[in-house]
Amino acid sequence: MVRVAGFAGIASALFGFFAAFFPIEGQFPNVSSTPGQVAAFYTVNHDSLIVSSAVAALIFVVLIPFAAGEYAMLRPREGEGSAWSLVGALGIVGAGVVFSVYGAINLGLAYAASGPLKGQEGVIAAIAYVSTALGGFGSVFLALFLAGFGLAGLRSGAAPRWSSWLALAGAALAFTGVAGAFSAGFWNEVAYIGGTLGLLVWVLVESVRMIRASPGAVVSVARRAVRS
Repeated sequence: MVRVAGFAGIASALFGFFAAFFPIEGQFPNVSSTPGQVAAFYTVNHDSLIVSSAVAALIFVVLIPFAAGEYAMLRPREGEGSAWSLVGALGIVGAGVVFSVYGAINLGLAYAASGPLKGQEGVIAAIAYVSTALGGFGSVFLALFLAGFGLAGLRSGAAPRWSSWLALAGAALAFTGVAGAFSAGFWNEVAYIGGTLGLLVWVLVESVRMIRASPGAVVSVARRAVRS
């Protein structure tokens, strides 16, 4: 199971890099964008947004088994009264729900901007601002996902300290996505790039570590936990 989770993590990281840095024309709308700029963005990037939104949906489909494998590795080593791995697992579930809605809204806008809502710039902008706020809200869950597993690794000793600290650094960067959703210019770019890279780099590194881990060692840890 752990190795399968590792391969799922690598797949999610690759999907993530593809979706996050898929070429689009112009800057993604933010709180300083005018309704005309927002509508033009979704009209011009119709095809690109459809592809990137579809791929982004796959990220959370394969992140769930990755998180399950991470939980299986860390939870048996956590002591009573400590449930950081559970926080991490719940974080990715919450992020999956929020970003599924976020992706669906962007996918709908990509279709509607040049179709049913063509010429209704104010409506398109209002929906886009809701989508932006959802993206910031989803960043909170991603931060919980990273922080939960990072702290579980540190407290249990079941993961290398460097991997746990990398997860916590990724959590800090993910939290910048909250501020980035309501800012523009430089900080918006920092939040997007920093939060995305923080998540994907940790998932990729941890996935490789999980694949290289001995399945027998994981089973042995779980058995000792059950006996105790």
